[in-house]
Amino acid sequence: MLNTQYLPIRSKLIMIIMTATVSAIFLLCTVFITYEYVTYRDRLSEEFSTTAQIIADRSTAALIFDDKTQIEENIGSLRLHKMVQLACVYNESHELLARYSPVKLTCPLKVNRYLNDFEDDYFHMTQPILIDHIEEGKLYIRVSLAQMHSHFTTYLLASLAFAFLAAAVVYLLSSLLQRLISSPLLMLKYSVDQISRQKDYSLRAIKDSNDEVGDLVDAVNNMVTTIESQNRTITQYAERLEDQVAY
Repeated sequence: MLNTQYLPIRSKLIMIIMTATVSAIFLLCTVFITYEYVTYRDRLSEEFSTTAQIIADRSTAALIFDDKTQIEENIGSLRLHKMVQLACVYNESHELLARYSPVKLTCPLKVNRYLNDFEDDYFHMTQPILIDHIEEGKLYIRVSLAQMHSHFTTYLLASLAFAFLAAAVVYLLSSLLQRLISSPLLMLKYSVDQISRQKDYSLRAIKDSNDEVGDLVDAVNNMVTTIESQNRTITQYAERLEDQVAY
């Protein structure tokens, strides 16, 4: 726990403002990054689910006639998606019919019927190929998440840059705005020090505001007025006593 006992009031005010602001900025950035991460994954999953459904629908006739060339052409359309690293088509016996892989990957021997998972650095999904509502094959797609990771690295760096910039602006503003509170208090402290050193109770602190600080200035001035009145009474009484002794 930071010991603030000996910190000047300026530093305390700036610290309070900065703590609240930085916490709010951190929370806001966390919410935005989390939202972007979740929505990006959802968009990716939805995009390839739609693409896989289209390819599966186009491959039903080729599957019926065992037209591997047509199936290869169908999955070859995935070359438009640079993130796709592997696509495989199987028949109902889990035999490999066609493969597309720009990075020369090998198709797995068997894939789950329902697969829609983010695992490690890849997104894996399968799409059943239905003929008369009966599964006669399946399409498997593996998507690299390198682009997603690059996107979030950029997003994170941009968020950090925004956070530091916002914190710097808040620091400059708080350094100026803290004077609204610290300046009247410092002026009051200066006035009290002057009264204490000079023993001159005719001096008064200057009131600049009508808030709690202004009420404090009034209270100090009233206290000084009371002390001045008491000192005047004591002085007068002492003078009368001296006169009586002299006579």
